[in-house]
Amino acid sequence: MTQILHATHIPRRGEASGWSALLPPPPDPQRLDAEHRCDIAIIGAGFTGVAAAERLLQIDPSLSIALLDATTLDYTPAARGHGVLSPLPPFRQNANRDQLHEAARIRRYAIDFMMEKSPASDADTGPVFLQNAEVSPHEHSALGLVSDPSGSLEIINAAQIVPPRNLRDRIAALAPMLTFFENSPVLKLTRHGHSWGLMTPVSHLTAHSVILATGGFTEGFGLFRHRLIHATSYLSLSTPIPKGQAWAAITPRAFGPVIRHISGEDSDRILIQSVARYTPKLRTNKAALKHAKSQHLKVLRRHTPVESALAIAQTWSRPICVSRGFRMAHVHAAPHLYAAAGHASPDAVSSTLSGIILAERLLSQDTVLTRNFGEPPLPPKLPPAPFGRLIAAAHLRR
Repeated sequence: MTQILHATHIPRRGEASGWSALLPPPPDPQRLDAEHRCDIAIIGAGFTGVAAAERLLQIDPSLSIALLDATTLDYTPAARGHGVLSPLPPFRQNANRDQLHEAARIRRYAIDFMMEKSPASDADTGPVFLQNAEVSPHEHSALGLVSDPSGSLEIINAAQIVPPRNLRDRIAALAPMLTFFENSPVLKLTRHGHSWGLMTPVSHLTAHSVILATGGFTEGFGLFRHRLIHATSYLSLSTPIPKGQAWAAITPRAFGPVIRHISGEDSDRILIQSVARYTPKLRTNKAALKHAKSQHLKVLRRHTPVESALAIAQTWSRPICVSRGFRMAHVHAAPHLYAAAGHASPDAVSSTLSGIILAERLLSQDTVLTRNFGEPPLPPKLPPAPFGRLIAAAHLRR
């Protein structure tokens, strides 16, 4: 029986992110422009897709894998994030000490997994200040929190990566077992017998198994319909500042603002991310970018000395997708087809965990992750508008 999935939404290349100011130019992209065969095709070169490829090759180094993305790597949603990797679990209000300790342990495992094939110079560790955090006593020991001498802050160490550089390094380390195709959007998935055919605008790929790691765009293939919340956050990088110790100020909310000192090869910058806003149409506009830039400039002036005279060098948008109820959303959608979309939190750590789980499920591995998260129930559907919009907006205020 032939099974066909058509893509109704294709990611569009948006404005460049500010990370390009800190990085050398990327290598020339390779496009899928000829017939290709592999064991496993992964659609989506974000943290989920890259983690899935790494875990697959850890388990079975003989596999041949193709990784495809609709745009170039530096323009993927994953490469446009803030890059703060914190073991602090989001949405922890009802968790007890043991649950918090286990959640932090799993997130630290994912962070270590992400850093294994990326040079140590890509990351720094420093204190993250949780402004106005309401942290209960048992969270101190479970999460490794310590009180700031002022008594008004809670501090936890976090790693900092430059997202596109981390992804570039990890993909390069997987060659030649993995072939990476950029600017190759998959328009249609067709199952014939025991294999899948992937059609792009100019060519075709055949694989035994497929992992859909396209975030919110997974909904465009007919999966998780009306179960995902799409949002956009906006980020800015400042003009260069003198080099100094890394630091960050974030809220305990998963969708709250982030202000972080970023150490680059040639200069340091201040990174600002604003609160995510509900954007169901998966697109932004110039007016929203202009407004975000003006707000970020106010934040920059409020949190840095007047004499520094810093300005905003670049502002860009970052699409985010979570499921209603903040459940892990991954599914065995069809024979040899696994998909992930919304995560428990819209960060690189949760996305990495999803990728590891998909790889382990595809190869039928019995692990702690597959036992605990292997078959999550589908997230509940959002009701029709206007109630769905109200529920989504309420989720993003958490």
